[in-house]
Formats: sequence, structure tokens, C-alpha cells
Amino acid sequence: MASKHSDVVVGIVALLTCGCGGSLQVRATVETPPELPIRVFPEVAVVHGTAPEDFDVADALAHHLSASSQDGLRVERVDEDGLERRRGSGAFGPASAVIRVDTHVVETARPTFFSRPDTVCTTWGCNTVRRSVVEDLPVVVGRVMLRVSEARTDRLLQELTIEEREEGSDTLAMRMRVVDRLRRRVIGAVDPGERQLDVELVDVDDAEVRAALQAVREGHPREALATLERVVSRRSFEQRSEEQRARVMFDLGQARRLAARASGEPDVDSRLEVAERTIRDALMLHPEATFARALTQLREERTARERMRAHRAAASHNFALDRGPAVPPAPPGYTAIAPARPR
Repeated sequence: MASKHSDVVVGIVALLTCGCGGSLQVRATVETPPELPIRVFPEVAVVHGTAPEDFDVADALAHHLSASSQDGLRVERVDEDGLERRRGSGAFGPASAVIRVDTHVVETARPTFFSRPDTVCTTWGCNTVRRSVVEDLPVVVGRVMLRVSEARTDRLLQELTIEEREEGSDTLAMRMRVVDRLRRRVIGAVDPGERQLDVELVDVDDAEVRAALQAVREGHPREALATLERVVSRRSFEQRSEEQRARVMFDLGQARRLAARASGEPDVDSRLEVAERTIRDALMLHPEATFARALTQLREERTARERMRAHRAAASHNFALDRGPAVPPAPPGYTAIAPARPR
């Protein structure tokens, strides 16, 4: 599965903002794995149902997979009968997959209370009051069930449900908007995504630590890392209070985290593991909510990286299985020299 980025974190914005409790935040952009990693298969059959919206959503998905493929992914859109014919003829390769698109759009309503003015006139004059009335508010609910299975055996591999809803008065326009959002979310589910996160650091009453935070603000996390490592390595560091040591160690862990992701080197995962241990040590020394949030965030990032790595490994295996050897290798003992033809 191809990706334009080699690392989970693809960018760090050099923006340092003040938060509550003396915390600081650096905005980072993180790449997330696809919800539906269908690109790990070299051949995909997109199967649509019978609902009118199925054709729209399935066609958009098949077109997107074909247009954006860079690894030779083969995509075909078929119905259930066409799928059975292909399966019966043995046309599917050993690493082929089927993705079924079942779309349902339902128009319903829910009772809603409205307050409306009501003018009552008598012989003594007119009086306007507000009365509560109950009306049915139109609701459009759209749901797409995506099911991925092996093409040859139809063994289910993954299910994903996507739902959209809208309330209003124009049901036709609402229906069109709901289907459009479903279509865009289905397309987005097969691609890696990006999300913004705030990497927190904490202020410490120390000139060197503040210089390190300034380096982070200017977009130089490795310079900050070197400064903080010098601070922690000194013998005098152990003479500081537990709270201050914990806060410096936390900033050190975050600097290791930022420097690892900005480096683009192959040992990013091991560096992130060291960063996580450093933040955990800070949390054990002096618990703070900021430290716990960072640990949770870092674990989620490492999990995302593991999933991306697993997707790449699966894609490599499946595409190699699909290609296979063009000519079977010769049995042991045979030479590569062909015998001379008789004259």
C-alpha cells in the first residue's frame, strides 16, 4: 500500500501556545491508517446491491480505487451474479478480495415541539400568546455497510458501517446531501488520513529548559533534545525537587518524540518507545494529568504506526502472491543450458 509519507507524523507546525497550568502546545499533523485497508489486495471486485444509491456509492468507490492506484491494483465493479460467474470460472487470483457495498437510505420523522404565536380575539380585544405544538420533523438516515471478503472462498474479513443523518424540511435535498456525504466517507475510508494533534510540553523555571522550549517553537526539536539531555545528565539534576525533575523529564520525553518523528530515520519506532518510557518515568515520579494525556496520545500514535506497518507487509505479501513466478524454476540438477537441436 503506497503512501506519500514514510512516517506517521508528516509535519510539525512551529507554533507554541500557552495553555492552562503552565502547559505549552505544539501542533502536529499525524497520518492515520485507513479504516478499510482494501489496497493491500492486488485485485478487488466491488459488488453493488440493488438500491439506487448502491450504484452511485459503489461506482464512486471503484473509480477512486482505479484512479488513485499506483501499485497495479485491478478493480472491477460487478453485481452478485457477475461475482458468482467469475468465482465459478476460477477467474480470481489467490490474493483477490471482494468488497460489498450495501446502501440504505430511509426517510422518517420524529415528533418535535415548536413554539408559535397564537392571537386570540374577544369582545374585549386581541391577545397574542405563544403555544407549543407538535409536528413531525422529516429525517433522512443513510447507512452504508462495507464488507470485505476473500474472493475465492467468500470468507468474511472485515465489516465497516458508515452512517449519516439530516433533519429538515426538504427531504429530496436532504437525501442528496446524505448520499453525497456517505460517498465521500466511503472513499475516505480506503485511504490513509491525517489528523491534527496538540503535543503538550510544560514550563519549568530553568533558563536551559526554556531555551529548549524556544527551540521547539522555532521548529528545531533535535536542538531542544540535546539541551534537555545535558540538563538531565548533570549530577545536580538529582538535587532538584521531584516535581521539577518530573517536568523536565516530561519535556525530554516529548522532545525525543518530536525529534524521532521529524528525523525520518528507520529507527523511529525504537525512538518513540524510548520517549514513552521517559514520559512514564516522569509520571511515576510526580503524577500530572498532562503526562497521562501524552502517554495515551503516544500509545495511539505507536498503534497507528504498527497498523500502517502491518498494512504494508500484507500488501507486499499479497502482491507477490498475485504475481507469482512467470516460469516454474527448474528442478535441482538441471542446467540452464538447453540441449543442441538435432540437425
